[in-house]
Amino acid sequence: MGAGFILYKEDPLKIFTLIPTKKKFLYDLPKGTEDPGEGRLDTALRECFEEVGIQVPLEIIEGVIEVDSGRLTVYIAPWQEVWDPELLPNPETGKLEHIGWVWLSPHEFILDCPKWMKSAPKKFKKWDRNFKQ
Repeated sequence: MGAGFILYKEDPLKIFTLIPTKKKFLYDLPKGTEDPGEGRLDTALRECFEEVGIQVPLEIIEGVIEVDSGRLTVYIAPWQEVWDPELLPNPETGKLEHIGWVWLSPHEFILDCPKWMKSAPKKFKKWDRNFKQ
């Protein structure tokens, strides 16, 4: 099981998207797998910090969605202008898992992300009022 974040900005709605080093798909979210004894929220917080150096304060988390029959828990939080993302190597392997990041609309994200992750932005509560094809 895993957990991660949709970090977003509004006007227009954009989500913080990672570009993985493996080219099976173009886009990813800050997320990862639970360590033994770790809860989902702790996993999401740790992975976001390990992958891009962002510490998400608990008080700004606005909601949570389940993706792929509960395989991934995604927490929703607004982007904080003080954050300065930095791509960091995996602490276990020492290798970078992402080569960059970009702001995308939820629609742009689902065009080339893993199939099992496509429902995450669709379940995002701000989607309906901001989505334009």
